[in-house]
Amino acid sequence: MITENYDDIEFTKDDDFDEEVTLKFLEPFEYEQLKNGGYYIHRLKDRNATRADIPYGTLVIGDGAFFNNKSLTEVTIPESVVYINESAFRDCTGLTSLTIPKSVKQISSGAFNGCTGLKTLTLSMVGGGLGGYSEHARYQRDKLGYIFGLQRFEKKESAGKDCFYDPNKINNGLNYIRFLPPDSLETLVITKDVKEIVNEAFSYIPSLKEIKIESSLCNMSVSAFHHIRSLERITVDIYNPYFTSIDGCLFDSKGDTLLLYPQGRIGKDGVALLPTPTVKVGSHCIASSAEVSEIELPRGAKVIKYAAFFNHAKLKRVNLPESLSEIEGSAFSLCPSLTDIYYQGTKKQWKKIKIDKGTAKDIKKVKLHFEWKYREKTEKELRDEALIKEFNKMMENL
Repeated sequence: MITENYDDIEFTKDDDFDEEVTLKFLEPFEYEQLKNGGYYIHRLKDRNATRADIPYGTLVIGDGAFFNNKSLTEVTIPESVVYINESAFRDCTGLTSLTIPKSVKQISSGAFNGCTGLKTLTLSMVGGGLGGYSEHARYQRDKLGYIFGLQRFEKKESAGKDCFYDPNKINNGLNYIRFLPPDSLETLVITKDVKEIVNEAFSYIPSLKEIKIESSLCNMSVSAFHHIRSLERITVDIYNPYFTSIDGCLFDSKGDTLLLYPQGRIGKDGVALLPTPTVKVGSHCIASSAEVSEIELPRGAKVIKYAAFFNHAKLKRVNLPESLSEIEGSAFSLCPSLTDIYYQGTKKQWKKIKIDKGTAKDIKKVKLHFEWKYREKTEKELRDEALIKEFNKMMENL
């Protein structure tokens, strides 16, 4: 029995829609027809089924529709589905990959809770409907983590590193939230249907190692990828006119401004070696949650943008090239452990760098070392540089 109202869903049967075919494919399910002619799936009858083909014409995947179907390894969700309700695929431990079509407008909290085998998730929608609109909507709907469920804690220490604070006053003091994404989830694919990625959309999913961005994305907050400690690679489709990826890092379309350096690329020793093509280091390019102790800019880098290395509590050392010409405001603000800056050039060259007054004050007590030498490049680094130059030439010719 459907208790929610789905009258707001528009469903138009196109010329290719065949009611008889849809009803045939609905046979494995307990379902109900909505007033607009679409279908609501209550549950899959066979709990031992290994595959489920949800037919076109289905608008809602109901609460717990596939709950605890551990044998299920493959699900096809059609371009007609608009809502995926709470616990819809909960404890489907056999699922390894899943594609959410662009028709989906809302995924409710915990829809994929307990999908411990899920390795790859392909999304055609970001923000807006992630996490649904039930409780604390403004904090749920833009964060992917809510679709995996959550735990609430009174103290940050109990919640662990991968948590955030919910300022709502109706949680009886349980204001720290930790999402429950599966440890298996390593790859996230953002399809060409996504045009914008909002603030902190993918944060607090610690298992993610790779994010693939297709061709149409035009607007993105780099903080969408903050608080993902294991993220090693961001890959952007070569036909995307707004962003590019080089050596697993996110750059602007020209390929000279570093927008995001994934936390998983930071060495075990806490050293972050920014990639060779970097000419400008973008704002907040390394998340403040990253445990970085040393940052090295490549030869040829010229500008450190506003708040590039803001709020890095464990940052002790920064290595800078003689090509550097400008350091903008708050570049090293709230870096209390920063004690040493190693500069490739001379003291005379350093004085010619345009340094924001606030930044100059922040680094006043930092010890400056001049005529610092870069280590010799390895054969791999030289090969990578050649490949990057070749890639840039190819991009110019597109």
